[in-house]
Amino acid sequence: MAQTGANDITVNDVVAFLVEVAALLSLSAWGFHAGSSLVARLFFGLGTPILAIALWSLFAAPRSVFAMPAARLTVKVLVLGAAALASFTLLPVGWAVAFTILVAANTLLLYVGPFAR
Repeated sequence: MAQTGANDITVNDVVAFLVEVAALLSLSAWGFHAGSSLVARLFFGLGTPILAIALWSLFAAPRSVFAMPAARLTVKVLVLGAAALASFTLLPVGWAVAFTILVAANTLLLYVGPFAR
């Protein structure tokens, strides 16, 4: 049986990437629906995912600038939690609940269990 190393990509890593992309799309869609004027919609629609990307790249990315475990977890909870909340304003309740469960389960499996890093 082949051993898996620290740099091997697992199914959970692929799901995590897809969840992160979905989170950015969710935050952007929420932003474009949040404002009442065109300027506000553009500000929130573009600014929210840009802020999430900046925070993620600084603290939560695998090769982040600041490698602090507490900050990594905090940023993941903030960004993914905000995306889960945004999904409730964009999607039918069943889909929003499913997305939230997927986000929570995937994030938990990144820290606990056979896919932990």
